[in-house]
Amino acid sequence: MQELALNELIKNGYTEDRASRRDFERRYRWLVIPGALLCFAPYPFTRFVWSPFSDSTTHSVALAVCFLLGFALCLGAARHASRSIPISRENGAPMQIFLRSDAPADTKEYLYVDSQSRTYFTRVISVPGT
Repeated sequence: MQELALNELIKNGYTEDRASRRDFERRYRWLVIPGALLCFAPYPFTRFVWSPFSDSTTHSVALAVCFLLGFALCLGAARHASRSIPISRENGAPMQIFLRSDAPADTKEYLYVDSQSRTYFTRVISVPGT
């Protein structure tokens, strides 16, 4: 993957495209929201409202399965988002992906650039230690 510095883009007159970033991140809501609900919502519901299981072991196993399924959905959404190509909202063309060369230490950040409309947006892909 090619590297590009964010400072170079700004010096060349590129502007941040928040609308394209928002559209790109909204594409993955259908995986993240159900995944988060499967991770965290079943426990309070089954603990305080209604539990279909009379045995506590079955109850714990069902909660663990829900948590793992939700975690897998969220992880799949994050992995798919890191590999997909966004579409520019300005002109509908696919954006180019670059690795940001002037990112903070130990941080992997992608720059998505549309050279036709001279816009960009960034996404942090990984930050070790957090």
